[in-house]
Amino acid sequence: MKKFLQIALLIGAVSALMCSCGPKEPKTDGKAEFASFTITAEANPELELTRNYGAVINNAEGTILVALPEGVAVTALVPTFTLSQDDVATVDGAAIVSGEWTIDLTEPVVVKVEDQMALISKEYTITAGTTDGIAELSKVVFAAADNEGKITADVEPISIASTMTVGFSGDANQTYTLTVEATMDDVVTMNGEVATLQEPAAPAEGEEAAPTAYVWKGNVDCSFPIDITVTDEKAGIETKYVIKIVKDTYGESWQKVASIAELPRAEYAMDIDPVTGDLYIAHTETSTVNDVTDDRLTVKKWDGSKLVVVGEPAFSAKRATYITLAARGGKVYAMYQDNAASSKLTVMMYDGSSWKMIGAQGEMDKHTGLSKWRTPIDVSADGKLFAATTASADIADYGVIKRGLHVGMWDGTAWSHVGSVGGRDASQMTYLNRVSAAGNDVYVMCANQNEKTTSVYKYSAGAWTCAVNEFKMEGAVEIATYFGTMKGFSNGDLYFLLGEQPGGVGNWNLQFFKLAGDTLEKVYSPIQDPQGSDAAFDFEFDENGNPIVIYFSSKTETMKLVTIDPETQTWTYPADLGESSYNGNPAYMQKTKSGDIYTTFIKQNQKLDEETGKTVKTYEVVLYKKVK
Repeated sequence: MKKFLQIALLIGAVSALMCSCGPKEPKTDGKAEFASFTITAEANPELELTRNYGAVINNAEGTILVALPEGVAVTALVPTFTLSQDDVATVDGAAIVSGEWTIDLTEPVVVKVEDQMALISKEYTITAGTTDGIAELSKVVFAAADNEGKITADVEPISIASTMTVGFSGDANQTYTLTVEATMDDVVTMNGEVATLQEPAAPAEGEEAAPTAYVWKGNVDCSFPIDITVTDEKAGIETKYVIKIVKDTYGESWQKVASIAELPRAEYAMDIDPVTGDLYIAHTETSTVNDVTDDRLTVKKWDGSKLVVVGEPAFSAKRATYITLAARGGKVYAMYQDNAASSKLTVMMYDGSSWKMIGAQGEMDKHTGLSKWRTPIDVSADGKLFAATTASADIADYGVIKRGLHVGMWDGTAWSHVGSVGGRDASQMTYLNRVSAAGNDVYVMCANQNEKTTSVYKYSAGAWTCAVNEFKMEGAVEIATYFGTMKGFSNGDLYFLLGEQPGGVGNWNLQFFKLAGDTLEKVYSPIQDPQGSDAAFDFEFDENGNPIVIYFSSKTETMKLVTIDPETQTWTYPADLGESSYNGNPAYMQKTKSGDIYTTFIKQNQKLDEETGKTVKTYEVVLYKKVK
């Protein structure tokens, strides 16, 4: 009987490990919505449309306005639409299919959208009109193709706002061709002159119609701000914009000072010691020890002119993955998933002379469960190392029976379990939780991927309190499940940069927050260009207290830098570092005690393997410094 129980327990443990080896993706997005609704020329050939006409969707009110030119019959429209994940649309109980359903909009039509897995639904009332009731810009760009000899790359603001800033690397005191996009029936004026509407050509037989966007072009004098007015006369509305032109020196103020090339894995981390000001970068490199070749861990320090190895190179026993790094007071800590310890977490410390393991190999998992993801670490002002991980196993040693987010602390002599933050369930957590020291306290940030919320916990005087519980962004904006970071400062301030997706669809934004009591207070306008999901980004504050953000742009697949314009308090034009970058690993930006600001990110390169004749991927860590 005893043997049977042992076997049963073993099978249960293995099953639990297999089922909970990572945060589980939600089976549904928890929404029942239209993501798009368009009347295309291709699906409606009898209407003889010269373009596609997108509808105005209001998910909050449950309305869809189909705006078509006067004279277009609306008795037999065939819409092309998309729904949110796992949704079904029905009219009077009958399912409708995009591109096949015919709708008569002489009277409003009610459509029900249902997420059958989440057991939620929403009704939409679809109507037709001859104006979309919108007078807004959707794009602003000085296209290189329209400004040959003046600029070599497209120049556009970081986001569409009432006041926008763009910068030219060349002479801004001349005339440029500006292109904007607005919507149906709009009239665009630039500095009082009506811009030219670029009507799309009728589609050739077998070709699709032009997009829904309406494009205007005009020549503008960039020696002073550009006033733009968008007017929808049918709707009786207008919107005004101002574009501020500045000399682009921001991009020139960042200099590439070092790189670590031809790395075998996109594994790296960076940290700056707030006490000594030293900058460290951890990465893997291929090495052979006792006839065993693997990608082992190396840490390097920036000496002001080059990167030099700290202690011995390739010091991990075998492969190191999901690396994190923290430094304070001359001590450097590297935590990683250890291939020599059944992929458990191991922590190594450099004490000024050599790398030493703190605790036993893989012991960190005794206190924080089996982690398979990058585990955030930081060192408090009193020198204690904190590590938070989403655990996938119960921790019976400490009476913790709830799998979830746990925190371990190294006090210089031993590891101890210092809390299961909120007893949170691992299946709800993201793998990019954060831990950060601010002043004399330590904070943990964790996001609930099911509820799209963020919570913040504070460790002070040996106890945890919940500073912010289940914070959710306003309205239809959602926090991305793998998309957020936070940073603490010596004065006790704590800032957050969180991913948001307006309406749950479309482009991602980055939104700044500051911890204010028991809430996250929104600061600055959103940054509207980044790639969502596993995005590479970080932030710091310059000598004037203005934020600087580095992020991966999904449009260019390069790293961009933005800062706040002190005059308008909006984000400036993005400075593109021109490096084709890799979005799978984080970017870092930190400031030394002397005020120098550094940033790092990963590039993905290719090289020819001479032995096999095949092209293989390699990775490169690049280090930039703000020099002006």
